[in-house]
Amino acid sequence: MRLELARLHHDLNATMIYVTHDQVEAMTLADKVVVLNQGRIEQVGTPLELYRNPANRFVAGFLGMPKMSFLPGNVTAIDASSVTVELISGASVTLPAASEHLRKGSAVTVGVRPENIDVVEPSESALTGYMDIAESLGSDTYCYVKTDGQETLTVRMPGNFACNYGDRIGLRLHVDECHLFDEQGNAVQKPSRMAA
Repeated sequence: MRLELARLHHDLNATMIYVTHDQVEAMTLADKVVVLNQGRIEQVGTPLELYRNPANRFVAGFLGMPKMSFLPGNVTAIDASSVTVELISGASVTLPAASEHLRKGSAVTVGVRPENIDVVEPSESALTGYMDIAESLGSDTYCYVKTDGQETLTVRMPGNFACNYGDRIGLRLHVDECHLFDEQGNAVQKPSRMAA
């Protein structure tokens, strides 16, 4: 049905309004998405704009399949273009961020999508955990990892990735692709986005 609706939209070349709770439909059918939360507009933009630059945690968690994982932590260091966050597990991660309204000790959340995490040897990363469940889908394998801080992360790996329940692993985040959310759940902008 999704393909038929997309063809109809293309053939008619007319404005259409489609209301859905299914984020996959929103991502695949829309030229522009309006994300609503309890009647309030959270963000408006193209599907990829919202996916890559969510305005807040609600939008970040709504778009993407599988969903974005969230790691709570506290700010331990700030400079002009980055913020260092200590996660519950004790691991630290430094992210590019414009940090005017953050302070040392501020509660924040790091958001990371499944494709922006690499599985590495535990000795190669401060962020470690245990393999929980793996879903092998042929072209991809989705690994659900329980960190030492007890957060669950979803990691997208190639379809031939082999792992066993309980394996100890390291996790390397692609920090340039991670998202940072303040205590209210609003996105902390990256320096390059502010300059644009």
